Amino acid sequence: MQRVVALLAVGLTLVAAQPFQPGQNLVPLGNLRTQDFGGPYNLTLLSTQEAEIKSGIAAKQNYTDADIVNFLTNVECIEGQFDTWGAFGFGFVGNLNLGGPAPIGARKANLSDAVEPYMQEIALSEQGHALFVRQAGGYLPCPLVDFTGGFNAFFGAAYGLGDSTIEEVYGSAPSAYVCMDPHPFMNDQNFVLSVLTLEEFGATGNKGLVGLLSNPVLANGVAGLATSATAFAAVERTLLYQMRNATVEPFGETVQQVFARISALRDSLDGPQSDDQGLLNSDPRNIAVPDTFINNIPTDIRGLTFSRTPQQLINMYNLA
Repeated sequence: MQRVVALLAVGLTLVAAQPFQPGQNLVPLGNLRTQDFGGPYNLTLLSTQEAEIKSGIAAKQNYTDADIVNFLTNVECIEGQFDTWGAFGFGFVGNLNLGGPAPIGARKANLSDAVEPYMQEIALSEQGHALFVRQAGGYLPCPLVDFTGGFNAFFGAAYGLGDSTIEEVYGSAPSAYVCMDPHPFMNDQNFVLSVLTLEEFGATGNKGLVGLLSNPVLANGVAGLATSATAFAAVERTLLYQMRNATVEPFGETVQQVFARISALRDSLDGPQSDDQGLLNSDPRNIAVPDTFINNIPTDIRGLTFSRTPQQLINMYNLA
């Protein structure tokens, strides 16, 4: 082992730090997707990060570490219970639930053999997230959640139905369940659409929490929540991209079209900044957009993922 280390060390060269010279040997700003260096990025989109920083500073003045842990208890219970029920057909057990009520409308999702293993891995990870929150001192029981009514309200808002229900406007789609449609547990596309809706709440929300925490151990753990949620969201986006042309009933639109509505709704609920993107992103001003327009990880023009504050997430959960 010492010999190997020595051989590696031979190839290292000590380099003194040099001051950064702006513009020196740098590719000019341009469209990385087309390699058109004359096509500028939309630098006005940097205002998104400015909004994130300002809202983060304001939030830091209002939230303690205990507040954030309690907030995470609610968020991780909602995500974890939904994913666990859909993937396995049962919810949290033991100290993860802490005596909280069973969710309304929870059941095993009707998943294909191709999709179910991914959803099971994600569900187990979400159980781990709930365990982290409990170990961090989250003592609140899981809240009562209505998955059927909640997701139908969210989809209804995405379609601008107002006070009308989905059944009233679209009628009832064929389903293995006697319930309102679209049921989040109905099939692959409905379940993964619903999982991703919550997943990116967590990915952006947990990233936004990192800067609000005073305890570095907690901050490191929450950063882990954010990175794993971002990774799983990329998996879910990949699955949805593969089924992008499948029809989502009762809307009669494709997975791609439905998620575009979900993304637009989320973006409208968290403020004026642009910080949500669909499965496809044809805007060449965003860095991470290849020729095929696949958008597995939503980012700003520098490839940075987005952040949200607790209040922004509360607005999204409450459709406020």
